[in-house]
Amino acid sequence: MPVAARKHVLLLQHNAGVRQLIHEVLEESRYRVSLAANATEARQALAHGDVDLLIADVAKTGGEARDVAEYAASVGLPCVLISPGQRVRESFGQDAAAFIDNPFTLEHLCNAVAQTLLAHRPPSAEG
Repeated sequence: MPVAARKHVLLLQHNAGVRQLIHEVLEESRYRVSLAANATEARQALAHGDVDLLIADVAKTGGEARDVAEYAASVGLPCVLISPGQRVRESFGQDAAAFIDNPFTLEHLCNAVAQTLLAHRPPSAEG
């Protein structure tokens, strides 16, 4: 797949070790990945306007993740949220295209990313 065609995923994850592991797995799955440890870094990455999907871990970034997810949803960017439970899911409402229960497998994460990107293709990409 040419580099220009690779989908760009922004990962908001507070834990550096988990962030690096997910980064490596997504890169191996042929995604271009930007990393953010907090909401400020995530907003800076989103300001570039070339992100196709946001993945946000809401376990520790809670309110920050909510703000970033709300902004992403408002501009039509699909979000996959990593959530520690149903109550957190309910508080995010429609801001997420998909939820992943934590703990999760990397295979499940990759499947959720692929399915979300497929479901949110621009009309010109269908056919």
